[in-house]
Amino acid sequence: MNTVAMQTAKHTEHTHSNRIGSLSAQAESLFIPMLRQRAKQHGIMQLATAVNKAPTVLRNELNPNSPEHKLGFETVIKICSAMNDTSLIRLWASELGLVLFEPPAKKLVDDKELVVCMSGFSKEVGDVAGAIHTALDDFKITTTEVLTIKNEATEAIQSLWQLIHRIEELAE
Repeated sequence: MNTVAMQTAKHTEHTHSNRIGSLSAQAESLFIPMLRQRAKQHGIMQLATAVNKAPTVLRNELNPNSPEHKLGFETVIKICSAMNDTSLIRLWASELGLVLFEPPAKKLVDDKELVVCMSGFSKEVGDVAGAIHTALDDFKITTTEVLTIKNEATEAIQSLWQLIHRIEELAE
């Protein structure tokens, strides 16, 4: 690994660990409680089969009062996959200050769809500006307003990436 790559890797690792640390300092994660709730709604028996675990083992791993049982990342991914639900992974990423999105399925893009993507992106950027404008009305920004701005910014980023994917599909 060259020097630049090593410095970049160290910076990325340091930035990532700071994000995780800031999460625990700000608020408790919603990820595990939401995963637990969705898993129960989906059905522990069905999920246990999908992740190749006994139902009692999976129940224990999802139980917050059972600290001796640990829920592994690989199991979380398998659970989300079995539920066909990526919203929990996006929630986890958001708590770390990251944005994940699902690229649209590849298909032929017509002019109308490209215009819709472009106008959708413009709308989302406007929503970010509107949230900032509203937050600054009283010259004080609350934590709720910060969350609103972050949510609007996340939607704008997701919309931009959808536009970029559509443009990539037009490339010859």
